[in-house]
Amino acid sequence: MSNKKIIIANEQVLSTGNSDALRDYLYKWTVSNGNLEYLRNQDNNDINIVVEVPVGEKRPSPSADALGRITLKDNLFTIPSYEPVTQTDYPVAPGVYRSFGTKTQKIIIDDNRGFTEFYSPETAKAEFKNLVGDLLGSSEPSNPDFVTLMATQPIIEEMLNARFDNPSGQQGVAFGYNYFDADYEEELNKVSDHYYIPNIYETTNIDSDQDTENLFRTPLVEKLRANLRDPAGSLRTQNQIVPIENNTEFYAAGGYASFFPMVAEITVSSAGEGNGTDIASTFFDTELGVNFTRDVENIAPPSSGLVSLRNENITISSNYTNPEGENIIEAEDIDNIKAINLAEWVDQDGAGWIGLNAIPNNFYFIGPLANSSEQSVAGDSALLMANTNLFYDRMKDLAQSYERGYHDILKGTPAYSETLMYKIEKFIGPVDSIVTSDPIQSFHFMNYKDLTDFHLDQLEQDQQQHLKFVDTQVKYGQDYSYAVTAYQAIVGSQYRYDTQSLVYNLESNPYSAEINVETETVIRVIEMPLYAASGRVLDIPPLPPQVDFKPIQGSADKVRISLDMSAGAYDLEPIALNVAEQDAFNQMATNQHRSDGLLTFGSDTAPAEFEIYRLTTPPLKYEDFDGSRLTSVPTLSSDRKTKRQASSATYIMGQPINQKFYYMFRSLDHHGGLSNPSPVFEVELYGDSGVTFPIIKEYQFGQISPKADSKGARKIIQVLPRFTQAYLNEEASGLVDPVTGERKAALNNNNIHLGVEDEPLFGSTTAPRKFKLRITSKTTGKKVDLNVSFKTKRVRGQTE
Repeated sequence: MSNKKIIIANEQVLSTGNSDALRDYLYKWTVSNGNLEYLRNQDNNDINIVVEVPVGEKRPSPSADALGRITLKDNLFTIPSYEPVTQTDYPVAPGVYRSFGTKTQKIIIDDNRGFTEFYSPETAKAEFKNLVGDLLGSSEPSNPDFVTLMATQPIIEEMLNARFDNPSGQQGVAFGYNYFDADYEEELNKVSDHYYIPNIYETTNIDSDQDTENLFRTPLVEKLRANLRDPAGSLRTQNQIVPIENNTEFYAAGGYASFFPMVAEITVSSAGEGNGTDIASTFFDTELGVNFTRDVENIAPPSSGLVSLRNENITISSNYTNPEGENIIEAEDIDNIKAINLAEWVDQDGAGWIGLNAIPNNFYFIGPLANSSEQSVAGDSALLMANTNLFYDRMKDLAQSYERGYHDILKGTPAYSETLMYKIEKFIGPVDSIVTSDPIQSFHFMNYKDLTDFHLDQLEQDQQQHLKFVDTQVKYGQDYSYAVTAYQAIVGSQYRYDTQSLVYNLESNPYSAEINVETETVIRVIEMPLYAASGRVLDIPPLPPQVDFKPIQGSADKVRISLDMSAGAYDLEPIALNVAEQDAFNQMATNQHRSDGLLTFGSDTAPAEFEIYRLTTPPLKYEDFDGSRLTSVPTLSSDRKTKRQASSATYIMGQPINQKFYYMFRSLDHHGGLSNPSPVFEVELYGDSGVTFPIIKEYQFGQISPKADSKGARKIIQVLPRFTQAYLNEEASGLVDPVTGERKAALNNNNIHLGVEDEPLFGSTTAPRKFKLRITSKTTGKKVDLNVSFKTKRVRGQTE
C-alpha cells in the first residue's frame, strides 16, 4: 500500500482565519471534502501580485512574458530583482531572541480591473487605493505559515481492512505471545503496577558485551520478584527516555523480544521519501536531545516556566481505510497542541537546566550513560553553552537551506519538515478510554539518521524505514491502548507587510502599489497525533478434541466419553457462540495479521480442560449451544500434586434411555482460549426388553429427524414400530395431571396416544396417521405402492 500523506496547517492560514487579508483575497487554504487544498478565489480578480525574487534564484517557470515577468500561478508573477536578499541577524547574546534569518522582498500590486476608462481617473485611483489600503490594513502584524506535508504509512488495522496480505512489520501495534511460562504468569497475575514487570531494555543491559545466551540465566519470574522487592528502582521504568546517542543500541535490543513470553511491538514509520533527519542530527551532535525532551514534555520545568512552549490549534487532512474497506479522506481540527519555537528555546530555555531540576524518580534513561542524559542531570555549564551556540549556528544554516520567500508562500509551497521525536503513551483499556484516563507509562525516543540507515535494503525497497519499540511490561489478556505522537519540526515562516514602505504608482498603466514584505524563517516543533491502536496479548487457539463414545457394561443409562488432544496446526474459519468469543477471535486475527477470515489453530500445549455442551432438541447452528454447557473436564491430575496437564481425559455421562441428546465439545488452553466446536453428535441410549445399546451418529445441521430413505429386503417384509413409538404417552393421553403430576384413571378415555418420540408414529385413536410404502424391484424396477394406516385397539382390562 502506498505511503500516506498528511497535510498540516496552522489555523491562521485557513479560510476561517483572518491573518493576511491581502493573500486571502487571491488564495486560501480550504478544507474541501476532507482535503486541505490551496484554492484560488475566483471571485476576486481586481489585482495581480508581482514578487521580486533574487537574481539567479531558481524560478518555477523558465518562460517570461513581454514585461519580463515570470508566471507562477493565475494572477501571481515574479520579476528579477536588482536588490540582493536582505539577511538580518539579531544581537548574538544568550537569553536574547536570535532569529534564524529574515529576508525582505518587494511586491508590486497591479490594478487588474481593466475597465478604468469607464471611470474618471480620480475615481479609479481612489477605488484602487481603497482596495489595497483595506487589504493591507486588515492584515495582522505577523502572519504565520507552517503548512507542511508529513509522510507516514497506514497502520496494521487499515492494511487488514484493505484486505492486504501479511502486513507484518507494518506501522501499528502488534501483540505477540511467544511461549508459556507458568511460574512467571502465576506471579504476574499478582502484579497491579506495570513498572514492576521486567523491561527488555533494562533486562538485556543493552550496553553490555555479554553473549545472548547469558542474558537470561536468571528466570524471568525471579527478575519479577526482585523488582517487587525494589519499588523505588522499579518505578524508574514508568517513564522511559532513550538518549539519542543510544538509538542504535535501543533498536538492536528489540531483537531479544522472543526471550519474553508476552510482548507488544509498537512500530512507527520513521523516514521516507522527502523525510530527512537534519534537525535530529543536530540534536545528536550538540547533545541537547534529553534537555529538549524534558522541555517538550514539561518534565520538572523551571519555576518561571518555559518561554518557548505554547499551545496552538492545527488542522490536519489525512486518509484511512475503514473496516468496510473504503478509503476515507478526513480533515480534523486538533486543539491545544504543544508547540516550541526552537529559536526561543535555544536561547531562553535550553540552557536553563544545569543543577536546577533533576529528572523525577519515575523516569529512566534507556541504555548506557550518554552525554545528553549526563548534561541534563548534572552537566558542565561551559560545555552546555558551547553546545547551545553550536545548535544555533546549525539551525541557522538549516533555516537558510530550507527557507521560503514570500513568493513561495503565495504559491502554497509547503514548508520543509521532518519527524524529530516520538512519544508513546500506554493506557489500560480500549482506545475510547484514552480521553478519560491517564497513561500508565510513557516512552520517548528521537528520530536519527542511524536508525533510518539500520536496514538500508528495506529502505530502498519501500522508501519507508520503521522504528520499533518493544514493550515487555504487559499481561496476558489485558486490554491496552497505545497513543503514538510524532513531534514534527517545521521550517515555517512568519511574514509581515512593512506599511511604512508602501508607495502608490497612480500615474502608471495599470495602477500599482509597492510594499516590502519581511519574511522570517521560524523552526517550530509541534505535537502531532500519529495513531492510536489497542489490543491484547492472546495465544493461538487450540484445536477441538478428538471424541470417542464407549458403552459401559451393566449401565444402560451411562456412556464413557473419551476426549483426546488434537495435534498439529491448521488454518480454520473461527466459530464463535457469542459476541464475546467473536471479539476474542477478531483480536487473534489482528495479532496473526489475517484478513482472509481464517485463524491458525494449534496445540502448542496440552489443554487445561474440555467443555461438554448438551441440547435436548436438534440444533440449527452452533450458536444454539451458547449457554448450554453441561460440564467441563479438567486434564490436571485429580490428586492436585502436580501442575502438569494431561493430553486426554475421560468422563462418565449419565443420560435417560430412549431419548436423543445432542453433544458438542471444545478444548480450553491454560489461558481459557477456546477451540472451535467439535462435530455435533446425536446420542441415544436405546433400550428394549432388557436389550440396551448406544446409537451414536454425527449430526448435520438441518438434519432435524434423520431417516433412512430406503432399505433392502429379500422375501419377507415386516414393519414393526420402535419401542419408543409403541410406548404409552401418558401426558399426551391426558393420564397425568399437568399441575400436580398425579396419574388419572383411564376409564372411558378413548383419546389414547402412543409414542414418546418427538414425531409420533400412530397419531391418536381418533385420528390415525397414513403412510405410503413403495416396494421397488431391484431387477425390473417395477414399483408397488402400499397405502397403510396404523390402527390402535384399546383393550379394556378386567377392572374396567
